[in-house]
Amino acid sequence: MFLLLASACEWSAQRSRWDEPRAGTELARRQRPESDQSVVIRWGERESDRHPSARPPRIPCDRFHPRQERSRGMLGILLQLAVLALFVGVAVGILVLGDRVRPESWRHDDDSGAGSMMLDMVNMFFAAIVAFVVVILWQQYDTSHAHTVSEGKALVSVYESANSMPEPDREKIQTLVTAYTRQVINEEWQVMDEQRRLSPSTQATLDDLREAVDSVPTATPEAKADQDETAAAVAAITEARFDRGLDAGYRLPGFLYIALWFATAMLLFGTVFSGVVVTKRSILMTGLFGLVIGAVIVAVYQLDRPFAGGNHVAKDAYELALARFQHLAAESSSSGDIPR
Repeated sequence: MFLLLASACEWSAQRSRWDEPRAGTELARRQRPESDQSVVIRWGERESDRHPSARPPRIPCDRFHPRQERSRGMLGILLQLAVLALFVGVAVGILVLGDRVRPESWRHDDDSGAGSMMLDMVNMFFAAIVAFVVVILWQQYDTSHAHTVSEGKALVSVYESANSMPEPDREKIQTLVTAYTRQVINEEWQVMDEQRRLSPSTQATLDDLREAVDSVPTATPEAKADQDETAAAVAAITEARFDRGLDAGYRLPGFLYIALWFATAMLLFGTVFSGVVVTKRSILMTGLFGLVIGAVIVAVYQLDRPFAGGNHVAKDAYELALARFQHLAAESSSSGDIPR
């Protein structure tokens, strides 16, 4: 149990450390201007040709060793298995040696006491595994919903900031952000449900939106400020979308599923090991017991797919964004204001 908890905590910490640089790298790549001559190199041109003094940094040889990393991973697995085997041997040894030294008054005529003790331990083990798994999956579910809320807010920010732009840029940007939002609701959600990934066509619409914002003329300081504000909102959409893509492909670690099914098997066979007599009452209670276990397993698998199944993350953030778009468009039409 403690090994499972420690492994899960270590896996969660490593995933958070991996996601942050990946998200930052993706965002930096999308925000990088094409005119940045220090990082963009034309096809067939080497960096050393452009800047003779520039040389690729030397990477220490001891930083990347794939074989060594695999060997360490196998060594860690073998060490964990050795620790488990050690605990099995210690438990059996304590039972056998303790039976020789304990008083006769502590002995039982049969093994019913051992069956009850084992059943209680299995129940506790199953409850602990289920609680731990549900907490992890619920946190992931809540994080996925938070990412959709962040994206919805950024969509509204783009639409609102475009109101200050002149035509035809205003109409083009607002049309693209509305189309992107509808694609997320109608198309991309189905792709995430079936394929656990994002839709390429929706990504293409977002790329068109970014290009439209970057191409807005910035002849005056006011126009430059509006363009910067809209570009910042588009960057927030890109970052939230990247996080949503990671959430769509998220899966619970395999070792936790193994522990869950092992505890389930022990719990179901507990009725046999405890010597329960087969009667109508015991059959009814065992059936209800199996129903509860099955409901728990189904709930775990439903939570493991935040954007699929019957218990998926809601689209309310994007639907509210569309409602806000319609409200702003109605206000603009009724006021009759001509954009700058």
